Amino acid sequence: MDRIEQLKESFERSSVRNLYSAGIVSFKKEELVIVINEQPAFKRPSGVFNGATIAAMVDTAAGFLSAAQYPNDSYMATVELKVNYLRPAFGEMLQAVATCLKAGKQLAIIRVEVYGVSENEKSHVSTALVTMMCTKIGRNQ
Repeated sequence: MDRIEQLKESFERSSVRNLYSAGIVSFKKEELVIVINEQPAFKRPSGVFNGATIAAMVDTAAGFLSAAQYPNDSYMATVELKVNYLRPAFGEMLQAVATCLKAGKQLAIIRVEVYGVSENEKSHVSTALVTMMCTKIGRNQ
């Protein structure tokens, strides 16, 4: 099984995916697109997705895309996560588009753009830069 297929299966089993009912739209080594459908717990009374939902989505997308850059026995840990919220996140779902800017020996830099999506509109709601560190499974660091 190739690395992308392995990560897709891992995503489907992940507790974060289950909590957020997230889904993969597309997954290539250089880009991952995931979506989260609206749920009452993810939105403020005004109908805006809350920032914690966006941050969790960013971290999840960055983690899975960065893992695609490294061997099967790798585990990714978040080193730094910077989210810039550009506008209120209205919509029926959130869509995150993660791209790998650079994958080095141990660190990967991932950019994640998040959009609020409704039937007739797609609005850019946040941009994030995430640094992920590659470690080996079972290795204490």
